Amino acid sequence: MKKINMKQTIVLALTICLFATANAQKTKVAPAQAQTKTFIVSEETKKDLPEGVTFANNKISLKGGFKFEQSQNNGGVLLVNAKGNITGRFKCYCNILKDGAGSCTLIMNGNSISCTGTTCCTLSAGIDLPKVIKMQ
Repeated sequence: MKKINMKQTIVLALTICLFATANAQKTKVAPAQAQTKTFIVSEETKKDLPEGVTFANNKISLKGGFKFEQSQNNGGVLLVNAKGNITGRFKCYCNILKDGAGSCTLIMNGNSISCTGTTCCTLSAGIDLPKVIKMQ
C-alpha cells in the first residue's frame, strides 16, 4: 500500500476546494422576489392582518412596539415595527367601481386608523409575504 505524503494531501485538498468553488458558481440563483397580499379589512379577514394591529369597530388599532407612518407615495399609512421595518400598508378607497361614487379619507387618530367618507369607503391592507427564491 502506497503512503500519501503531506504535499499530496495538500494538493488533494486544494483540488477538492477548487472543484467545489467552481461547481457552486455554476448554480444561478435569481434574486428573491417579494409578493404582497392585498385584501379588504373585515371581520372575516382580520386574522390575516400583520402582527402589531387589531381590528374592531371598523378601525385598526396599534399594539405596543409598533407605529403608523404616513406613506409618502400613495396617501396610505405604513405599519412599522420597533426595528423600523415596514410590516404592513393600509389605504382607504371606495370599493364600488363607479364614477362619482364618493371620496374616502384615511383618518389617523393617535394609535388607530379608520376610513371615513361615503358608504362605499373601506380599508384595505397589504402585507409582504415571505420572499421566494427561484432557482434557475
